[in-house]
Amino acid sequence: MKKYFSLFIAAVLGALTVSCGIVKEATRNNTEADKCKFGMDFDFLEQNADCVVIGENDSYVAISPSLQGRVMTSTLEGNEGYSLGWINRQLIVDGGSEANMAPLGGEDRLWVGPEGTEYSLFFKSGELFVSENWKIPAPISKEKWTLVSSSKYQAKLEKAAKFTNMKGQKFDVLLNREISFIKKSDASKILGYEIPDSVKMVAFQSVNRITNKGDKTWSAQTGYLNLSVMSCFHANKSTYAFIPYKQGAAKELGDIIVDTYNETVGTDRLSIAPDFVRMRVDANKIGEITMNPKRTKGIIGSYDSERNILTIVTFVLPGNAKKYMPANLRRTNDIFDGDAISVFNNGPAHQGAFNALKFFETASYSPAMALAPQKSQLHVQRTFHFQGSEYDLGNISESLLGVTIKQLRPE
Repeated sequence: MKKYFSLFIAAVLGALTVSCGIVKEATRNNTEADKCKFGMDFDFLEQNADCVVIGENDSYVAISPSLQGRVMTSTLEGNEGYSLGWINRQLIVDGGSEANMAPLGGEDRLWVGPEGTEYSLFFKSGELFVSENWKIPAPISKEKWTLVSSSKYQAKLEKAAKFTNMKGQKFDVLLNREISFIKKSDASKILGYEIPDSVKMVAFQSVNRITNKGDKTWSAQTGYLNLSVMSCFHANKSTYAFIPYKQGAAKELGDIIVDTYNETVGTDRLSIAPDFVRMRVDANKIGEITMNPKRTKGIIGSYDSERNILTIVTFVLPGNAKKYMPANLRRTNDIFDGDAISVFNNGPAHQGAFNALKFFETASYSPAMALAPQKSQLHVQRTFHFQGSEYDLGNISESLLGVTIKQLRPE
């Protein structure tokens, strides 16, 4: 996500801030997030949208078909447990336009892009390429999706959608999402690390498919599409995001990161270690970094040291895929000089402004797609939440992220 969150905050919320759906004065403190329980969010979604729950024991995943088939939140401690996904309750209740539905929340939502370049789906043909004209297409912001089927461990959703890009080219597509609960034994196999019995866990994957239902092959003449999965989590002073990267020369692999808001590297807010990038995600200062497909290892982590919650997000990086488009509105001479992942930290619109919505967002992106009629492409993302001792979480982090427990802790 980009600067549009802060524009929305400044214009609409004024002196209020929304965290876990409860509107309070801007003097909220971080410990109030403890009031966010999974059962509270489930009841809210049942009353104001809809909710399908998958999982077992005390590990559950909540999905809302009417809110574009998003995984809204999850828990590893049942109804009384912490609600792990960030949800903007006020926006769900009030509704909004395609221009301001970006901060709706949810820890796994599907977007169709690109947002920028001459192929953008977020601007009308002939409009100036400025943020005031940016609007999210209705199929991924306002329109309900169809729940095809659901069971204890899986939900399938779909949406027939139409998009038009800045060139005026129209796209008829079918979007499908298959959201599956991941058991601990399966998570150990997927991650290649045996999760200890002492560690609580909830995990799920989303298999996202787009099918070209039109009569033309997508090309440079029509424009390309891509898929992204975006994940909103609670931001607080004790949470950092970690992005492992591949080492190598910039002339071969490109820059390690692209910093959208020109944060000073080497500070508490953003630092680059020999194997990973660390970014503070506290919603106190707006910031975003992206990483290209040559650099990424297909994994992002975050650690909340106050609650001892380690989150791991992985995605499938297609082999030999070279054509990735930018994750935001930055201008580039090469439309395929793009990004595979991004991390966004929300923040006030400007210095001295009121507090911002307390979330941060990770995202993974597919390559640009040149699909022939009736052909499909997938984008798969998995999310794992772990809670346990520092020792256990440190071992998991070091194995998966290359980040030790000492490096996980804020300085």
